[in-house]
Amino acid sequence: MNKNPLQKLSLLGCMLLAGCNCLVVPPDGQGKVTLNLVLPAGITSQGQTAAVIPGEYIVTFESSAALRKLRSTAVVSSSESTTQALMRAKSMTELQALPGVLRVQPNYRYEKLAVPDDPYWQNPFVPSNPQSAQWYLDQIGATGAWNDTGTTTTTRVAVLDDGYTHHEDLSLSSLDLQPIGCNTDTGEHCLNPALQNDDPYYQEPFGTSHGMSLVGLIAATTNNTTGVASLNFNGNKQSPIKVIPIGIYTPEGGSSTDIIAKGIRTAIAKGAKVINLSLCISSGGVCSSIVSDPVLDQVLKEAHDAGVVVTVSAGNNGKNFVAYPANSVHVLSVGATDVNQQKSSFSHYGGHLRLVAPGEDLLMLMGSFDEARSLQTTYHQSSGTSFSSPLAAAAAGLLFSKRPDATWNQVVGALLHSGDTLSDPRLPDVKFLRIDKALAEINGDPPAPPALRGTYQAEVTVSGTTVESPVVFDFQASLVNVLSSQTLDSGVHTVHAVIRDGYQPGKTIFTCDGTFTVVKNETITRDLQCK
Repeated sequence: MNKNPLQKLSLLGCMLLAGCNCLVVPPDGQGKVTLNLVLPAGITSQGQTAAVIPGEYIVTFESSAALRKLRSTAVVSSSESTTQALMRAKSMTELQALPGVLRVQPNYRYEKLAVPDDPYWQNPFVPSNPQSAQWYLDQIGATGAWNDTGTTTTTRVAVLDDGYTHHEDLSLSSLDLQPIGCNTDTGEHCLNPALQNDDPYYQEPFGTSHGMSLVGLIAATTNNTTGVASLNFNGNKQSPIKVIPIGIYTPEGGSSTDIIAKGIRTAIAKGAKVINLSLCISSGGVCSSIVSDPVLDQVLKEAHDAGVVVTVSAGNNGKNFVAYPANSVHVLSVGATDVNQQKSSFSHYGGHLRLVAPGEDLLMLMGSFDEARSLQTTYHQSSGTSFSSPLAAAAAGLLFSKRPDATWNQVVGALLHSGDTLSDPRLPDVKFLRIDKALAEINGDPPAPPALRGTYQAEVTVSGTTVESPVVFDFQASLVNVLSSQTLDSGVHTVHAVIRDGYQPGKTIFTCDGTFTVVKNETITRDLQCK
């Protein structure tokens, strides 16, 4: 039986276009479609410009057939499954003139979150120093989580960053480094899409591994008389979480839309239930709230639709907004608090911030570049929303471990509903992470996360069948993904969408109507203009 209600032929589009004399042609197979809604000019609010990879653009073609016909030395990599190619050119204009091009966007540059000017940054671990204790584990309810015997299912948490190193306090059994078929030409399904291979070992020759600190906060070996503890422990029986380290930074330290999108899709393909992103898009060195990256928007929605919880750091510049991609409606944004559960001075805040967790003077594993890949034994303290986010990721991982069939809404709902209420007036409606309380709620029916202010809801039908995945977007979005590589029967399909304000569901803002044709064994991408 076909489980997907959209996987059926509809002749309504043909009937509407040609009337009752339309020739009815039965389907001759199936194809795949990615469908987007284009919002009218004026809805977007782009107050900043974001950093880009100079001369690189992501080109979306109308079909895989058009992409196959492309003959250009400017192609860096391409994927028929997304009808997209990463290309080099002097300007977007010359790429827009290519046959079959639907749209062109910059390949945006993403950065690890800037480290705040904190007195403990990269200070060595001194056991005799009381300020180096793991005070934050008590605050988030770690003891209750360790004593919860229900976290018995192994759960994969992907960390997209600069990789991992070998460390005395990180068991290799807590890592998932199993390849799934890396395409070394494109970087697809690679554990290191930045270098287009399956080796996510930390390879930046200068500085400390940002990713290793994140991996350790999630999965450092607990109850082993060594180093630090993490949430990855269950009553001395097992480690419920396996971390998938995915390298998204080049040795020079930068990442991009193209690389991150490939990394997220690799994580989904490997069965990750949680993904952590401790990064932001920047504008002049400051994390930006700009939302103009349709390629990354689409893959974040793909993760959401697959039930994957993506935790993202809010930003480290102390701004009264949540940086992108943390402000995406498809992720769980995480800010930072100090030892008194007050907002850290560096943490971004404001609308779209959902959760906070400790982010100052956290003790964690320290990894450095090491050609010999020897066992490392160093620890350090650091601060930033980069490190609050993996605490939330580990918590989400434990919830999936206890209830593997939980939905995105149930896991995020449990984290938010069970969180402590804060006294800081800058954090209204934001909850403080309490994993012990969330674990107590997850086997019940946690309420869904509340709607974010400034968001819209699209009710979409394709060929008379309602699209099941939520189509929610931010007021800054200009392109809204509805379907991603959805398999449909060949033929003409109709689309009808009604867009309403999330807080005024009876008020229609826009409508979108049109048709598209699915071709046997082809992948197409279509944009539908709304009015």
